[in-house]
Amino acid sequence: MHAIAMNESYLVDLDNFSKELILNATFINSSTVAIGHAQYKYVILHVYYKGFDFTPQEIQENGIKVVLIPKPENVTYTGGWEYNYMITYNGKTYNVTLFSIGIMESSFYVLASTQKIGNLYVVQISITKELYNTLYVGELWLILTKS
Repeated sequence: MHAIAMNESYLVDLDNFSKELILNATFINSSTVAIGHAQYKYVILHVYYKGFDFTPQEIQENGIKVVLIPKPENVTYTGGWEYNYMITYNGKTYNVTLFSIGIMESSFYVLASTQKIGNLYVVQISITKELYNTLYVGELWLILTKS
């Protein structure tokens, strides 16, 4: 809303599915979200908000099993973090890599992207209050599947 009010809507970067999620989502309960006219089951991979940081190492919800693969100790990253997940759903296993790149995330008020993997959507959303401040306000990573 701030970006629109300040005529800075170019500082909001949402892909099509993320836009639908952000503008039309209603969380029904701890396992279901309605987006537009469809219902999705969801699993939370990561939440950061006002110092609260939740990133489970392993989670199993709604028929989806997710394991965060530990980073090799001899690998270092500059400017961002890499998260590798092994996701199992409907008897299939997917390896998914997500990135958190502070300088990129802090360049937008809202930055959201979606990866479609099989019948799953992996959504990353980050929100900043002050541009170019690498301390973002909030971050949410979800896995969605149609229920």
